[in-house]
Amino acid sequence: MTGASDKNATAFGAQASLYAGARPHYPPALFAWLAAQLDRTSLAWDVATGSGQAALALTPYFDQVRASDLDTDQLGAAPHHPAITYHQGAAHASGLAPASVDAITVATALHWFDFDLFWPEVRRVAAPGALFAAWTYQLPTGDHDV
Repeated sequence: MTGASDKNATAFGAQASLYAGARPHYPPALFAWLAAQLDRTSLAWDVATGSGQAALALTPYFDQVRASDLDTDQLGAAPHHPAITYHQGAAHASGLAPASVDAITVATALHWFDFDLFWPEVRRVAAPGALFAAWTYQLPTGDHDV
């Protein structure tokens, strides 16, 4: 699992490469829109990056991307890119300088976080005018009788 809790650290580990290959990518327009909301695009932090799909998609729009995840196997399956720096650690332990991040993103992982620890870290690292964005896949729908 790609979150902040140590109890979840090994959930995806043995299957990290399989997970990376099966994970859908997010629409490029999402990342263009995120960057367009900002006056400054020096540094983005992709929290719980997993196998790095969102981190890689941020690279055309940000000078640097810090991608963090608790699971080292997930990080090992993530793509290499000169603008991405990977960091192994919990969502509440970014290792980033205070007021240094222009955008903080969480792609389909917010439900794993310990909010009492995570939100103070977001406030600590967010630069003035920073953007926080979290998203998930569309919830399934269907027509059936219950």
